[in-house]
Amino acid sequence: MCCREDSVNSASPNSPISPAARYGNYQCDVPGDLMLSMFDYMQPYIANASFAIFTGDVASHDKPWQQSQDYQKYEEYLTFKTFKAQFGGIPLYPALGNHDSFPSDQNTPYWWAQNGAVDEFQWSYDFYSTLWEDNGWIGPSSAAQAKSHYGAYSVLTPQGLKIITINTDFWYKNNFVIPVNKYLIVV
Repeated sequence: MCCREDSVNSASPNSPISPAARYGNYQCDVPGDLMLSMFDYMQPYIANASFAIFTGDVASHDKPWQQSQDYQKYEEYLTFKTFKAQFGGIPLYPALGNHDSFPSDQNTPYWWAQNGAVDEFQWSYDFYSTLWEDNGWIGPSSAAQAKSHYGAYSVLTPQGLKIITINTDFWYKNNFVIPVNKYLIVV
């Protein structure tokens, strides 16, 4: 966000505070050129990898009014397709980060939909589990787990290691939905 046109201060009202170079700035999201150059560097290591783990947080850290569900899907889809192209047939076991929901940092607790409320985040669990399965990283049973368990799943690697993912938004300090007392919900 530091390198955006609307990120200015009184000392530089017509230009970004700290414009990022081609490969970014340590205070900004990773630009595409940096991501691709990292993959180029990693190729010798990727070739020998049995699998990779990705801990999420793909979506940009834009201001809330600059984000949308459609834009987030677009970012996630392109990022994971890039990962697939770079990793080839190597399994990637992804997990959700706090910016992988829209609005970011938010997810509803398990009892939310059970009390008749609409789970406005189910779209993301459906989207991610389908995307991960379509890329061949998780199978149908893990995808079903991810759909019904808030993006979390477990999988056994061919090497016998069990990987268990969780959705940490349920413990994230900025998730304003979690502290809601379930007994105060009126349906």
